[in-house]
Amino acid sequence: MNSKLYLALSLDSTTIELHGMPEDVLNYFKTKKIDEKVWESFFAVYPETKNKELKDFQLAIKGKYRVRDSLIVFLPHINFVIDSSYFARCYSQNLLSKPSDILLGKKISGKKPIAELEFTR
Repeated sequence: MNSKLYLALSLDSTTIELHGMPEDVLNYFKTKKIDEKVWESFFAVYPETKNKELKDFQLAIKGKYRVRDSLIVFLPHINFVIDSSYFARCYSQNLLSKPSDILLGKKISGKKPIAELEFTR
């Protein structure tokens, strides 16, 4: 696990930022068109549920992903609702070593998050 990898809510609370990605991975993503489902397979944002047993079964919020400077940014299609809770997860340790595997559709090991952020807008 890369201890530098972390998620943060942007200063204006409109986007989620994935920090700590290796430069070669970011450069690779800048040159490729990546499907939303592929993005969601390693970095996704979800609505929080009151029932913690259902947390792992939430559907990812739809949005746009883009590489900006040294981070990956998620902007939801529908703005985060004020006073509502959400969580974001980054799943793939493979992402840190082989970014091409994600684009080639190779299996990502497990769904255990390596970074998680819970937040309220």
